[in-house]
Amino acid sequence: MKANNANLQIDNHLYGKFLVIIIAGTKYVIPLKYVNEIIVVPEVTIAPQAEEWIRGIITLRDKVITLIDTRKRLGMLSRHEEFVELMNTRERDHILTINTLEESIRMKKDFLLPTDPNACAFGIWINGELADKNLNVAIRDKIEEISKPHRMIHIIGAAALELAKNEKRDEALKKVEYIQKVEMPRVSQLFTELKNEYTKKENREWAVILEYNKSNIAILADNIDKISNFEPASLQQGSLTDSKMVLGVYHNTQEEIFQEINIPYLLKGIEPNT
Repeated sequence: MKANNANLQIDNHLYGKFLVIIIAGTKYVIPLKYVNEIIVVPEVTIAPQAEEWIRGIITLRDKVITLIDTRKRLGMLSRHEEFVELMNTRERDHILTINTLEESIRMKKDFLLPTDPNACAFGIWINGELADKNLNVAIRDKIEEISKPHRMIHIIGAAALELAKNEKRDEALKKVEYIQKVEMPRVSQLFTELKNEYTKKENREWAVILEYNKSNIAILADNIDKISNFEPASLQQGSLTDSKMVLGVYHNTQEEIFQEINIPYLLKGIEPNT
């Protein structure tokens, strides 16, 4: 079952039925007895002095509901933090590539890093993101913008290596200097703009509205997968992360692993909005 509508009403009193959600590429399950509905995350109001894993407050049909960042509650980076760290890593990769290029030319060493802009980790990421038809338009535009100077870094770098190969090291080093002074600063600025754009236009997330102790609380999910049947007695103790937030794991016939979220523990210490 895919949550294609903005609101998805779920019968939450079915024994052995679980909602499967995806968080950071891992499948988690929630007993349907807790689930009221699923919505696309609306505007969020920041809650001052709240725990870092509380994203804020949302309003649903005039009801104020606390929104939990499930990733943070499980000890992970939030989607935004994960994206920023990824971009920072890719930027450092290219600074290292340029420095390595300069060293290889000066010291007459082999250059073993990719010169094809589609072969480096960032190029692979760019192509994957642009292939996503559901990618936010503003983010797509920013990725397409950064892809141009990124491509030029690799093209000019390859040209510099060719010059060095032909014993034209001074000309090769001038091209490296151009990359360092012109193209890389452009890329760094666009990395910053892309991170800022992602903050404003973060990819769609889902809020699972739970009913617990006669109150409503929402938890974030990267995506909604389906409803699955598991026999509660088949729950195996333990989790992939040894977290108290997980009661245990289920397995299906395809040997997939589904971790059951410990809802009472997840919500421990939260003052729900009634």
